[in-house]
Amino acid sequence: MKIVLRVIVGIAKFLYGYVVGDDLLLAVVMVVGLAASGMLIAGGINAWWLVPVLAVVMTGVNLVRHRPRTRDVASPVEAVGTSAEQA
Repeated sequence: MKIVLRVIVGIAKFLYGYVVGDDLLLAVVMVVGLAASGMLIAGGINAWWLVPVLAVVMTGVNLVRHRPRTRDVASPVEAVGTSAEQA
């Protein structure tokens, strides 16, 4: 029984890591998109385009969310003006 439980837990951890990975928001949006696309298609509306559009939009959203932060560094012009004012 312990082996069966370990196998089930291992598969669950693998699936979580594979589907969710680093970004839970992306996984949730894509699952909701798949469900919405399926419901629209079942209702007779051709919605094959919904999931690819969501994938492209979420790629952009994730690139913006995870971009590296830049330091606040004064430009050389600002630095010269600041030192002149202090003198």
